[in-house]
Amino acid sequence: MAPIAGTRWAAYNAVTEYVDHYSKVRATGDPRSVRALRAVTGGSTAQTLKTTAFRMLQTL
Repeated sequence: MAPIAGTRWAAYNAVTEYVDHYSKVRATGDPRSVRALRAVTGGSTAQTLKTTAFRMLQTL
């Protein structure tokens, strides 16, 4: 999106979009459902990655 291009917010959105919609699924079942569950489950690898990215971008 042009208004936020090149910002930390854009970088964070890129990380969350990848994790929530495109990252590899190793579990069995519908990949979209697995990703959706991962996205909302506290303590999951996806949540940890997004939290880490947010904290790292705050320090820039």
